[in-house]
Amino acid sequence: MFPARSKDGHVSDARGIFDKISKAIGVRVTAHDMRRTFRAVGGECKLELWKTKLLMSHKLSGDVTITHYTETEDLRYLDPEINKIADWIIRQAAIARSDKVVPIRRAK
Repeated sequence: MFPARSKDGHVSDARGIFDKISKAIGVRVTAHDMRRTFRAVGGECKLELWKTKLLMSHKLSGDVTITHYTETEDLRYLDPEINKIADWIIRQAAIARSDKVVPIRRAK
């Protein structure tokens, strides 16, 4: 959950935000798209699946060790993994801004 100005202090409906993003970039974006992208970037960064699942608030059933012996509430120990994902995104942004990237027009 992300901080917000709501009563409980968390974003519960981000459709308006995703509508603004979609309009700005000209492509429909959903929360599911962002979750799928987060996992894909985690894979690119060679992060273990269980760590990205925890960061995505997915349940980790079926694994006794993770379910019963792994901290699943306070995830600050996963800060290095979040930073790897953030650094990857920043590197991709730098590549996209470079003069070596040529825009490709969308076929009509």
